[in-house]
Amino acid sequence: GTNETILRIDGRSAISFSGELETQNTLGVTGQAKEAINSLASLPDTVEVTEGFDSQQQVEGFRSMLTAIVYSIIIVYLIMALTFRSLIHPFTILFSLPFALVGAALALYLTNSVLGISAMIGLMMLVGIVVTNGIVLMELVQQLRAKGSNVYDALVEAGRTRLRPIWMTALTAILALIPLAASNEAGAIIASELARAVMGGLLVSTALTLVVVPVVYSLTD
Repeated sequence: GTNETILRIDGRSAISFSGELETQNTLGVTGQAKEAINSLASLPDTVEVTEGFDSQQQVEGFRSMLTAIVYSIIIVYLIMALTFRSLIHPFTILFSLPFALVGAALALYLTNSVLGISAMIGLMMLVGIVVTNGIVLMELVQQLRAKGSNVYDALVEAGRTRLRPIWMTALTAILALIPLAASNEAGAIIASELARAVMGGLLVSTALTLVVVPVVYSLTD
């Protein structure tokens, strides 16, 4: 039978196509579908091809998450600048952030997960966690420097003293996330992406914070 429903979007006549997706990478599928329709030679110029409401919301959600991550990095930087009373030292700590992103990306790639909104929330959480590790290390370096240690001795001493607490907190968080990362039930897929991103980011950034932050600090000092 014919469907008599007339669909209008912004006052213009429209046709809607929908489908059940077998993949988790919904943004990728939407992009491919739009390309496929646009490549049809017989489409008149007056026809506009757009993603549906759900896909549009996803794209917008993605953008706002990116903006939120950038804002969180700026806020964290400002707080550190005030705490350390320096504009350069916070940068040495922020240097460990790219490694967290690399770790998260690796974890998502290896587990065949996509960078969805939940993984982005994981990245936002990582900003806070990774920076905390750096602060724990740098704070002691600053104390030792104030007492008259030279840069090298202060870094070695701080690294030796803070290595265990930093690794213990990171490993505790990673172990606690394992059940979540391993779950494959439909409802837990979202949470598992988040857990995988955080685990990968934590593992790589913690390992490298203890190398990168001291090196960058000694270069900038």
